[in-house]
Amino acid sequence: MDRLLYISISQDKPELAFLEMSKILNRLSPDKCRLIHYSVGIALFRCSLPPDYREIFKYLRLSYIKELGLIDSYIESRDGVSASDIYGFLDSLTSSSSRGKFRITRMFIEDVELYIDWIYIRKRYSSIDSEREASLIITPRIVALGYPIARRDKLQFDTSSSISIDFRSPGSMNMVDQNFMINLLYLYIGGDLGSGGRYRRVFLDPFMGTGKFILRPCLDGLTAVGSDLVDHKCMSAYMKLQKYGCRNPIVVISDSTLMPFRDGSIDYIVTDLPYGRQSSIRYHDRRLFISRILEELVRVLKRGGLAIIAVSHSQWLELESVESYGFESLAIVSQYVHSSLIRIYSVLRKRV
Repeated sequence: MDRLLYISISQDKPELAFLEMSKILNRLSPDKCRLIHYSVGIALFRCSLPPDYREIFKYLRLSYIKELGLIDSYIESRDGVSASDIYGFLDSLTSSSSRGKFRITRMFIEDVELYIDWIYIRKRYSSIDSEREASLIITPRIVALGYPIARRDKLQFDTSSSISIDFRSPGSMNMVDQNFMINLLYLYIGGDLGSGGRYRRVFLDPFMGTGKFILRPCLDGLTAVGSDLVDHKCMSAYMKLQKYGCRNPIVVISDSTLMPFRDGSIDYIVTDLPYGRQSSIRYHDRRLFISRILEELVRVLKRGGLAIIAVSHSQWLELESVESYGFESLAIVSQYVHSSLIRIYSVLRKRV
């Protein structure tokens, strides 16, 4: 069935938001979505959706997409939306089924609270407390009423939360970027994580550190494995993972260039490779260090297995073609982090 979708896009890291959006649209309706309107921070698509389209959000947690939902009704003005257009649109929502709470979504203005007759326009990050709640979307050309399917979790931005504090370490990746990498994995996998049944699929982070990457796959039912060369980090990660509900995580003290896993025993790998001096602890040649890591990742991955890796721009430039290691490159996107770090995300698949 053809439906109108709206997607609210973060302007903080638009390059990551667009990759996340394209993969979500591809999972929802492969090759059957057409862009009908775009404004800063908001995109509207006409898509042919399958009956089970909500299943994609069973495990997915939005990171750089703020909200995604279905458009109920909208008006478009080529000359630009005026205040009278907005009031006229609101007045047209006269049926009782349309009445309820509404939320304004618009970029580059302060969030506001307004009372317009029986309509209450909520602040942007309010939580969903009613099935009748909807979003009022206002752009320079369109006013639309939509019902959200998914919103990103505000907790990932709360640096004072216990989970953010427990899994934080100096120079580590923030929770939003961690969720982004896990989302990429889930979107490439599809709706079935293979977390049920007797033989669960195996997820590995060979540079576990605090255990930040393996918590979510573990809670989602995958067999979560983490390895690190530093023993006290492994002990700390094991206790933190159990504290937050990860039952029986597998934590291994090992060198990530010589991992104690059988050939072809791992389904998925997501990891943030060490940058700068951290990558020269054992090997003086940083290129040799990264090369050995890639060789080891190819060895332990099953045929067709996925690896989502993050490296610094300098490391990426020093790499030879990933195809020479036995990988197929599916996607590459860069992220400006700060003046001395540009991070490269790469989605790799082991050749069958």
